Amino acid sequence: GGGGNGPMRPWVGDIATVVVTGSTSEGAGGSDLPYFAITPPCYLADVRALPAAQLGSQVLTVRQRLSPPRINDAPFDAAGAPIAELATGSVHEWNLQDLRAHPFHLHVNHFQIVSLGAQDPSGYMQEGDWQDTLAMAHTGSATVRFGADRFTGLMLLHCHILEHEDTGMMAFARLTGTEGTTVVAAEDARDAGCYVDPRARGFEYRDAPPLTITEITIIAVVVPVVSVALVVAGAAWWWRRRRQRARQGDGAAAAQDPGEMVCLRDGCARPARGGRALEMTPTTLWRGAAPAA
Repeated sequence: GGGGNGPMRPWVGDIATVVVTGSTSEGAGGSDLPYFAITPPCYLADVRALPAAQLGSQVLTVRQRLSPPRINDAPFDAAGAPIAELATGSVHEWNLQDLRAHPFHLHVNHFQIVSLGAQDPSGYMQEGDWQDTLAMAHTGSATVRFGADRFTGLMLLHCHILEHEDTGMMAFARLTGTEGTTVVAAEDARDAGCYVDPRARGFEYRDAPPLTITEITIIAVVVPVVSVALVVAGAAWWWRRRRQRARQGDGAAAAQDPGEMVCLRDGCARPARGGRALEMTPTTLWRGAAPAA
């Protein structure tokens, strides 16, 4: 979203007060909160220590400038040349500039902070963190690395202030190579205890296993059968309701209409209300128009 045209200024102040009641001796462990270690996902491999020989061939510097809004001295041109061509399956290093006034945002691949021009006094942004947007109020530069993993095509980058990106502070890089190529160079950099989702795809270097017989049966048989059964049940319910309403309508009409005069050889009769037996009205045999009721 938009954030104005000037440099970012941190705000420090109280936004809430939390009041905790009760005795500090409650519970066997007192007031201490439980501690647990987080197991990181394997796609957050630490690529900071990778040697230069295992990086992409180009270390790119990305400069964001205003007046007019542009990246590397060129406004955005969708039909123009990419800012760089990067091989899919490699780790790439970029030097980001002008982060005080322009939060940097990268699509498709998240990046790891390798170094900061100065440490974040708040401690929020730290070297080694993985981000997709980087805004630094205390320094204007940072070096980041990212793995161009699996996907080829265009990768967009831009200032995350809406007014800036919409007026030209945006560019794209082209990811080349074979679709599906993984970042093999970073595989050895993974934490030995990292978490691998067997269903996930991407930076953790494990393809999803094939579907089991049970899963195939559910997808191919159970889901269609249940869907058809629900449709048939809904149609039957609708038809019963339609028939019921039609019968109710016929009964109401019969209750309001005494019926037409029926004339037989020995007289005429009009059906009584409610469908009871005919009430015979003595009359002589007539010809032509029916006698008045």
